[in-house]
Amino acid sequence: GQTIYAGDTVRTTAGTAVLSLPGVGTLNIAEDSQIAFTGIGQVKYGTAEIRSIQAGRNLALQFGNWIVSVTGQSAARLTVGPDGAARVECLQGTASVSPLNGGTPTLLNSGQAISVSAEGVLGKAEAISAAQGGATPNPTPAGKRSHTGYIILGVAAGGGGVAAAVVLATRHTSPVSPSAP
Repeated sequence: GQTIYAGDTVRTTAGTAVLSLPGVGTLNIAEDSQIAFTGIGQVKYGTAEIRSIQAGRNLALQFGNWIVSVTGQSAARLTVGPDGAARVECLQGTASVSPLNGGTPTLLNSGQAISVSAEGVLGKAEAISAAQGGATPNPTPAGKRSHTGYIILGVAAGGGGVAAAVVLATRHTSPVSPSAP
């Protein structure tokens, strides 16, 4: 495996990557996706799914000037197109979609979705239809190991069997580079 620190990027080509956050949840990165880790995962393009398993521990992803987060047995799927337009789907529990500048969050319940235009304009919440994908089963997490302030995650890419380790900070901690004191 390889350790990736804040500022590094994970890109999937063939297959998916499932990142296990022991005691917190999982991050599932779909095929043909790119996420930069700069203290919070920033989805550049593609699809990522976050699943929280513990109350009080937020999992969050940034896309453009927005953040999607889940906590306490909730799950959300984020899809970002090449133009920056995005769609957030709440698959289980509740998900919050908030402007990066700290404005009022929009709360989605299970079975609801919301879109953000390429210009950053938030749409209205709507029901997810079965044709749009609906809920997915829990992904099977790969390797597990944790560190204070960061969680080292096992990544297994489908198809080629490529493995790596990724550093992901949960939203409630301050990002600190493990290479700096």
